[in-house]
Amino acid sequence: MLLFAVLFGFYGEAFGAEQNCGAILRVRAQLGSEALVKQRLASHPQELNTANQHGATALIMAVRWNRDAIVQLILSQEGIEVNKADNDGYTALEWAAKLGYENIIQMLLEANAEKGSAAKEAQLNRHENAARIITKFSSTK
Repeated sequence: MLLFAVLFGFYGEAFGAEQNCGAILRVRAQLGSEALVKQRLASHPQELNTANQHGATALIMAVRWNRDAIVQLILSQEGIEVNKADNDGYTALEWAAKLGYENIIQMLLEANAEKGSAAKEAQLNRHENAARIITKFSSTK
């Protein structure tokens, strides 16, 4: 029931909209529902950069769940804070590097994500090709 409420937009109304600002967008991003993410961004653009109790934004959730289309959609939004970090200090690019998601790494770099410790995260997690992508891209900028 809770999943249904979140997917279809009743979560805020049922459980307190102010307390859960952005929860619907983050869950839709995590689940990979492009149409529902578009719909939510159109009706609630202020939720774009809101974070949950762990500091994860919709962009970070989409990255962590390897949702390429959702990442691209979120990156296309005006006002996206591509370098916003979660409570553990990881940005979307650092998560993508840690997890070895090369397509998402490329998208984030093209959206001017700061590399921070992304190459190191990729190497630590044995994603050598991801580390090369980050290093090569940053050296050509």
